[in-house]
Amino acid sequence: MGYTETTVRIAPYPAASAALITAPSFLIDRIEPDVEQIQLPARPAGGGVFRYGRGRLTGAGTPPRRRVFGRRAPVTELSGTANFDFRRNEPTNWAHFLTNHLPVFFHLCDTFKIDPQDATIVMPADTPAYIRRAAAFFGLTLLYADGPVDGDGISFDLEPWTALRAERANWVRTPPARAALARGLLSEIEAELPRRVFLSRRKTRALKNEAEVQEFLAPLGFETVYPEDLSVGDQFRLFNTAERIVAIHGAGRAPLLYRRQNSALRSRVEILPCGHMTDYYRVMADQVGVPWVGVRGRIKAAYVAPAYALKKRFRRYSLDNFEVDVASIERAVSLLPAVAIPATAAG
Repeated sequence: MGYTETTVRIAPYPAASAALITAPSFLIDRIEPDVEQIQLPARPAGGGVFRYGRGRLTGAGTPPRRRVFGRRAPVTELSGTANFDFRRNEPTNWAHFLTNHLPVFFHLCDTFKIDPQDATIVMPADTPAYIRRAAAFFGLTLLYADGPVDGDGISFDLEPWTALRAERANWVRTPPARAALARGLLSEIEAELPRRVFLSRRKTRALKNEAEVQEFLAPLGFETVYPEDLSVGDQFRLFNTAERIVAIHGAGRAPLLYRRQNSALRSRVEILPCGHMTDYYRVMADQVGVPWVGVRGRIKAAYVAPAYALKKRFRRYSLDNFEVDVASIERAVSLLPAVAIPATAAG
């Protein structure tokens, strides 16, 4: 099979300005503590160069060679012509698989007129069960390999990898993506999901004062949900049937990208720990048309010096459990229209 490469320049996505609420402190006034309302500036997101083509995949896109009993992993022969090698940039992370790899996959299926059910996606041998379940939900076939591959398929490259963030919301609206999602949703029995959701976390990056937050949100009609308690289908449904979502930042928020444009979801508050500040889902919310307000958790003393060491990456505290101030959430909720706060809720 001959190979012709196509190069596309992806323009950055113009993410809108948004608000971020901090915990109350004396950093505004040394007499009366209050929350800070930071107006985050509009910013470009993603953008770069996307190259793709169809032809021989001999060794293309393979990760660093993994050892198997002291030897290099063997070559995997590929059958058919619709093979995709996605063993790069953390495909075993739930959010990365759903919001990076699958959008690229669906876009290329649309470009080359491939039915996703006829394709094969090459993944690392240690791909976790939750990624396998996600692929099964979409009706996709995964092939697990750690060594080189040999066969025909679709190759691609992004410079930088984050270039795709500018277009991924469009790529999951293509016919192949919509059809795969629809088939998956029809294949599962629907559970009853709440209309107002507090999407929490267990284990890492969990709220130490979760009970206090729940006590505040319950009178507003919010019910606590943990993504791992839901089926894959219900995780996608949640972002279409819920009207309001208050969520701790994490991978369980990835199905937001697949929100239908006419869905019930009208606003989203994202709680972020100081050890892991990111606008990943702020940009995504803007792309899918959901108003977003961020809430920053309480800063820990150990974070202060590293936070100002600007020549080093601030990553050490990313998975820390943390606390958030209810007053911050109250302010964030008040900024989003049509979410009334009962007079008794804050007290």
